[in-house]
Amino acid sequence: MSDDATGDWLRCSDQTNGNAPEDYPSVYDQVSEYLSEWNPEALLADGMEDALVGTATRPGSETVALYDRAKCVALLVAQGMTDDEAEEFFEYNVAGAWVGPGTPVFAWLPTAGVRSPEEA
Repeated sequence: MSDDATGDWLRCSDQTNGNAPEDYPSVYDQVSEYLSEWNPEALLADGMEDALVGTATRPGSETVALYDRAKCVALLVAQGMTDDEAEEFFEYNVAGAWVGPGTPVFAWLPTAGVRSPEEA
C-alpha cells in the first residue's frame, strides 16, 4: 500500500471483467461485477486479487469486498517479505488502512491446523 490513501485501492466502477472465460468467470470478476452494480464506490486492494473471496455487508453499511487474511499475507510473502514483515505490513498498511466507507474487510477464515493471527 502506498502513502497515498487511495493509491493502491481500485474503485469497482473502474474495473472491467478480466480475461476469464465467459462461461466460468473468476471470483475477482464475479465480485467486481457484483460490486460495480451494488456499490460502485467499493474498493479493491490492488495486488490482492487472488485473496478476494466474496463480499460482506453490515446493517447500515454498503456491501464491500471481502478478502481472506491468510491469503493476503501469503501474497506478500510471495513478493519477497518474510512472514513477520508480511504480517506487520498487512496489519498496518492493508487491514489498518481506512480509506472510507468502501474500504474492504479482511476475514480470518479458520482452517484445521492453522493458527489464528493472534497465536502466530
